[in-house]
Amino acid sequence: MEATVTDLAPPVFYALVQARFNTVSLMDKYIQEIQDLLRREGFPHFDTRIFKQIQLLRTHEGLGADDNNPKLISAQQWYLTNAERNSGFIINRDSVSFQTTCYQTREEFLHRLLEGLKVIDKVVHLEFVTRLGMRYLDAIQPINDQPTEEYISPGIHGVDLPWALQRSSFESRYTTEGGPLFNNGTLVARINYLSGALAFPPDLQLHNIHVNPRFSKKFDRYAVLDTDHSSGGQAPLDYDKLDKEFRHLHSHIREVFNSVTTEHARKIWGL
Repeated sequence: MEATVTDLAPPVFYALVQARFNTVSLMDKYIQEIQDLLRREGFPHFDTRIFKQIQLLRTHEGLGADDNNPKLISAQQWYLTNAERNSGFIINRDSVSFQTTCYQTREEFLHRLLEGLKVIDKVVHLEFVTRLGMRYLDAIQPINDQPTEEYISPGIHGVDLPWALQRSSFESRYTTEGGPLFNNGTLVARINYLSGALAFPPDLQLHNIHVNPRFSKKFDRYAVLDTDHSSGGQAPLDYDKLDKEFRHLHSHIREVFNSVTTEHARKIWGL
């Protein structure tokens, strides 16, 4: 049976790209101006979350005397989301992320993050970036009752046992060569075999954003390709080099995708 128009679309059901920068302790002082500028760019929904995180105190020589008694402190995150609630920014005191559940192209995805970073830089005057990263979740969901194995390259199909599958996972971690900004990167690729409705990794909880309904179907067996690539150090805000570094990170994620999926699968997705 021929693939439908719905099938001829990227299997990305969630993507996030992030830039970390020098800490802005008074970010809450500037967030209203940042929010107003991004609202005009198409992100009118605004929400604040307070969460807890552990703080370890350090001396100039390393770990401080209070490290055996770490402090639990409150931190804020600000969410600026579009009207459809399928894309938006997450801002912290030391980072900005752009997340989407309606991924279309790499160009649009990276453009949004860089434009958000420029808005923050315009308001608070950032000094440097310390880490760039991106994470892609691909839903490998077969159509027309085809077996999942026809979509995934041999060697990572998992163990075939007669019982009902709950979860089966594979993880690989690599050091990658550097791009124009940083010396090297870290790439983590995970394959999770699952059953039932689409599931996100346990470490990733969505807030204020909806999943694309085209991924709502339940399956007896499907897979999620979870690829995370980052690089870090300290570099000035050269937006041309930032764009090139992100493209460098993305090229490796695409290489993983092409290695894990079969030509048959990519043809169905129109890739």
